[in-house]
Amino acid sequence: MAEKEEKKEKPKFPKRELVIPKTTAELQKLHVDALMRDVSKPAKIPDARKERGPRPPPESVRWVPGSSAGAGSSEFHIYRNLRDHENKRQEHIDKKAKETDLDTQFQRQREAHIQAAEDKTAKKRAKRQRKKQLKEQAKKMKKLEDGSKDPQEPKSDGDSGADSDGDEESGPSIVVGGK
Repeated sequence: MAEKEEKKEKPKFPKRELVIPKTTAELQKLHVDALMRDVSKPAKIPDARKERGPRPPPESVRWVPGSSAGAGSSEFHIYRNLRDHENKRQEHIDKKAKETDLDTQFQRQREAHIQAAEDKTAKKRAKRQRKKQLKEQAKKMKKLEDGSKDPQEPKSDGDSGADSDGDEESGPSIVVGGK
């Protein structure tokens, strides 16, 4: 019996104190904490709300004289409701058209800004490459000049001491692909 009492004393899950959120931030914190308790469990992410538009206009409207003379007491209210629904539908259509126009305008401006940024980057990249090439060429020229002025450097195989007078000065020659 003592073993059964010991088992009853151990709770399966650790006890958590009851927290009543007072602000929306605390409520969000509770939700995040609940999600982080078991990260292997997938989190349910709700779908975004779909924008509801006005209902389509009626197929046919029966004789509605509106506010003209001879109309019954309920006719004006029917006319007014139909007119309001149609006005809301037109406003919704205009709003959607304006949103699409603004969106296409934004996309065009965005593409123009991206293209301008790419052009500017390409121009700066080309400038860096030119500077780098000029620096490498200057380094090669300096190395060749230092090599031709250095008297301690041994002469190449083609030069013989008897042939050179010292009067002729040959420019630096660059061998491409040779050993």
